[in-house]
Amino acid sequence: MAAGDTNVGFTPKRPAESALSTLPQPDPEKDLAALTAWSAMAKEAYSKNTQRADGAVFQLFCERAALELFPAAPMTIRGSLRIALKRVKSQPRSGAMSPRSRERT
Repeated sequence: MAAGDTNVGFTPKRPAESALSTLPQPDPEKDLAALTAWSAMAKEAYSKNTQRADGAVFQLFCERAALELFPAAPMTIRGSLRIALKRVKSQPRSGAMSPRSRERT
């Protein structure tokens, strides 16, 4: 052993396989089929007025944020949903009493 050798009894190990390399790879055809099926279900589940209103809200979000409406990036959709969720959470629930209403009773 040479003077100054600090690796006494240490054998470096090979790096483990990255966890990311073991994730399943996206399948565009399968993903498109799933999205198309979900879209068809959603069209039946929501009224035309709801669909138009949701589209108008998303369009307004994109215009105000100077983002592309079509094709919308996943982060654009996520941002729009996040803002909508914050707005819903900030509104009192139907039938729920506000703190002031509780004080009056």
